Amino acid sequence: MKRVVLQTTKLRSEMPKLNLRKEPPNPPKKPSSSGFGEVFTPNVLQLDWTALSGWSKPRFARQIDGIHMPYSASSLHYAISCFEGTKAYAADSGKALLFRPDINARRFAKSCRRLALPTIQPEEFVRLIRLAIRRDLNWIPHTKDAALYIRPTMISTDRSLRIAPPKSAKFFILLSPVSGYFKQNTKEATLLIERGTMRAWPGGTGALKLACNYAPTILPLKRAHRKKCIQNLWLGPNDECTEAGSMNIFFVFKCKRSGKRNVYTPPLDDMVLPGVIRSSVLTLLRSMDVVVRVESVSLSELLEGITCGNLVECFGCGTAATITPINAFRCDNRKYTLPEVRDGLATKLLGKLRAIQYGRIVSRWAISV
Repeated sequence: MKRVVLQTTKLRSEMPKLNLRKEPPNPPKKPSSSGFGEVFTPNVLQLDWTALSGWSKPRFARQIDGIHMPYSASSLHYAISCFEGTKAYAADSGKALLFRPDINARRFAKSCRRLALPTIQPEEFVRLIRLAIRRDLNWIPHTKDAALYIRPTMISTDRSLRIAPPKSAKFFILLSPVSGYFKQNTKEATLLIERGTMRAWPGGTGALKLACNYAPTILPLKRAHRKKCIQNLWLGPNDECTEAGSMNIFFVFKCKRSGKRNVYTPPLDDMVLPGVIRSSVLTLLRSMDVVVRVESVSLSELLEGITCGNLVECFGCGTAATITPINAFRCDNRKYTLPEVRDGLATKLLGKLRAIQYGRIVSRWAISV
């Protein structure tokens, strides 16, 4: 019998070179030079938790060093992780402002509870965000429409392959100077509608910011980009419109008899994320000359509205994307284009939000860092 000889090589020679990109010691002058969320501040605030000892004291680590965790960590295997997204703005007065972080704090606590992760009190959550920003305060960009994106995250670090509540976890806050979210030309923003592809469903977790909600959306997003669409329009089980990619969505219908504009947005349920910008937009709309209806819009109503000319405007909103006008929808290999809008509701709402976020208007929504 012929002897089998196993050829071995030194492991070191087979190891790929690690691309340890050195983070810039100073903030970039133009956040738009890199993609959204691709440049980070030097420091990360973090805390560790165990079922036996509770929370550790907050400490700072170098962002470039990354996270050291076991291969068996249940967040890697079972997506036991959740996050939030908010921003800090450089006000014209020189102050740094946060926009309604209390809402993010309460929503984060709900996400943690759903995953059996430890919770952080809302007041403490906001305090930790302030602490993280103050360490890298000079990284808040001062260019137009730019901000410091804040990503509080909690992950399970439990060393077990058992499917069970975590016995250990890590909370950390990443900071990233950003400008616009979309790389594509949003002046021609189109959403792709795919029947039968759902992001969330009744009884599920679509209303929470869990990591497991986002991974399955990547492949549909890839298909959308191939068809020159910026995002997907997600449908519910009855073909009702729920969200626009990672944004809440608003539809503006014009009544032909009265000429009055009726603004619709889907109601909050298990399939719709309670967005901070969504809540703010609803409050601003109710002070304007429009009728606000928190009601579902079906796919057939959407397409018929475009065809008949009743749907005159549409826009998505979210912390990352702020307010993005939607110009068209692609469904069943057909493109449905909305009429061109100049100085529409989306533009007016964006102006009002920007004025508050950058401190040009005094508001209880904007709090100092």
